[in-house]
Amino acid sequence: SVADHQAVLNVNLLGLIDVTRTFLPLLKKSRGRVVNVASAAGRLAIPGIAPYSVSKYGVEAFSDSLRRAMRCFGVKVHIIEPGFFRTNINQPADVRRGLDRIWQRQSPETKEEYGEEFLQASKDAAEAATKNLRQDPAAVVDAMEHALCSTHPRSRYV
Repeated sequence: SVADHQAVLNVNLLGLIDVTRTFLPLLKKSRGRVVNVASAAGRLAIPGIAPYSVSKYGVEAFSDSLRRAMRCFGVKVHIIEPGFFRTNINQPADVRRGLDRIWQRQSPETKEEYGEEFLQASKDAAEAATKNLRQDPAAVVDAMEHALCSTHPRSRYV
């Protein structure tokens, strides 16, 4: 729903933009760095998590635009795209409950059009996907450290 999209956009994108814009005068003065966390889902949309993907595509676009706009002030902008790690948000039971909540909000016509088989196939696909998630987020921490502290940081860390 639009409300689902708005809630995720408020946190993942609009909050990030607000905080960044608030501190831009200090960043320009100090020729500082901005390090934003996007996601692989911001470059590859994933069915079932459209609001999240939309918000992370927005982080990508905002960060790329900001990088170009801030170059003349000596402000560097970097993006971290962590990839797919096991976190509390993607536990299989929680994913199944989320899919059930989405399904329950659908109209009878939509449920009939897609059918219960679609819901079960979505649950099966989500369950299979969670088995391949990385466990150790050390690579993300290393990328953040490099983006913040390196003499020559990369624009994007995947």
